[in-house]
Amino acid sequence: MEPYEAYQKFLAVKAHFTRPSYDYKKYNGKVNAKFNAFTKAKGKFFYGKLGKKFKSDFPEYVATCFAYSGNVGWIGDLDSEESYLMWDEHLKNMQSIRRVFQKDVQQILDVAEKNGLSFKEMFLCKSGELPPVEKLRKIDLITMESCVILNRLLGYTTKIKCTNPLWGDIKITIEKFDTFLQLPATGIFAQLLKRKLS
Repeated sequence: MEPYEAYQKFLAVKAHFTRPSYDYKKYNGKVNAKFNAFTKAKGKFFYGKLGKKFKSDFPEYVATCFAYSGNVGWIGDLDSEESYLMWDEHLKNMQSIRRVFQKDVQQILDVAEKNGLSFKEMFLCKSGELPPVEKLRKIDLITMESCVILNRLLGYTTKIKCTNPLWGDIKITIEKFDTFLQLPATGIFAQLLKRKLS
């Protein structure tokens, strides 16, 4: 991927995660980014380096870093060991997504049982706290990818009424990351979830 194209894709993914009105898929990753602005942009070197390294995966790489870290300040943040580790983790999760999903659902069920909660209660907000399922994700006991799948199946991000100030950004991240995940048909995960819950 050429540096200018990487610049455009970076701005498009950033807009996707930070501007509610922008949808990467709807606009096919296009933004109004002039070449002249690119020539004046800080970090032109990073657009070239990362565009070359990730090629057509560059938008998904940027989206993964946004989803895993919560934010990406500038392109230079993506050229770090931490960002590369996030990408490796994401690829590993996607390569065995069925197994990862089953493991994560079992983790949710185990924590629910240990705390005297139902599966449904793991997705509820109480007293301004984050839902228990989000607490599990925050401490890496379940994956962001599984949260996206569960949201596809249950629509929990739109159903939760949460007063915790962090919830708004978390909700948007889960919903926006969905755009970049190439997942098998939802029915496969619905069957896996049904088996786990029965």
